[in-house]
Amino acid sequence: MMKKKESNKPYKYILVTPDNDNELFKPHEPQKRNKWRSILTAEMDGVFVIKEGNENIEYEEPFFKVGKRHLIKFVKAQI
Repeated sequence: MMKKKESNKPYKYILVTPDNDNELFKPHEPQKRNKWRSILTAEMDGVFVIKEGNENIEYEEPFFKVGKRHLIKFVKAQI
């Protein structure tokens, strides 16, 4: 069962991680979801994976994004 996120709160919950152990994002299987990725995207307003040195890796789902560009865009939209 999916929970609808509240949109009336004056703040955002986000997680930014390098995901060094590829627990949330596997570059060779980007659509593969594990339980933590499912839980985090259901509870957060945004989950961002920023891979140092791999600037060309990008992926996007509604509440899960890989790549620095997505985080910058999200922050600018909040300002």
